[in-house]
Amino acid sequence: MTFNRARKEYATENGTVVALAGLELEIDKGETICLIGTSGSGKTTALKMINRLV
Repeated sequence: MTFNRARKEYATENGTVVALAGLELEIDKGETICLIGTSGSGKTTALKMINRLV
């Protein structure tokens, strides 16, 4: 699975919120990965995107 500049936005009453921008990631079959980052960096958003594809 490959993500090439993946982006996720949410519409709110106050405009658009960018939850994830520019994700570059390649995951090989059978590979285990770990996402590490600061609070609010998009880790959960990325995992939810991956989960929807598998």
